[in-house]
Amino acid sequence: MELLVDGPVEEIARPESHPIQSGLTQAVSQQLREPPSRVLNDDMMDIDLGVSNECQTLTTLTIQLFDHPKDWHPIKEIVYYTTNGDISLGELHTQLECEEGFEVHILDPRRYRPFHNYQPDIVVAADVEDLVDNGYIRTICRKKKARTER
Repeated sequence: MELLVDGPVEEIARPESHPIQSGLTQAVSQQLREPPSRVLNDDMMDIDLGVSNECQTLTTLTIQLFDHPKDWHPIKEIVYYTTNGDISLGELHTQLECEEGFEVHILDPRRYRPFHNYQPDIVVAADVEDLVDNGYIRTICRKKKARTER
């Protein structure tokens, strides 16, 4: 097999021999030699990306649903995430998939009685710490009591 070439092989094989390729090679080699610019001017610093530098931490709680307050084995177990440590009973009702007409009660681990929350639908973070026992929070779903008006 023969290779037909117009000029000497050495000149064609070298990138400097072709004028376009020679300029490209010089530009690339110049960029590789220079360190990247790490200087930011004031215009670049004023850009607002709408991203906060504050990092929120999530509190992870294990919630176990029991059929009766003193049962040993839970019906269901979920992982509940909260940013401020509070528990929303409405969200818990949805995540535990309690039926309509039932409400979620968080149990006091020492007495096995429903905990009385001071704010409607929310158990505050200070109380949550006291309700964790053996790494989980014990809950039950009970039928809503009919409220009588006086």
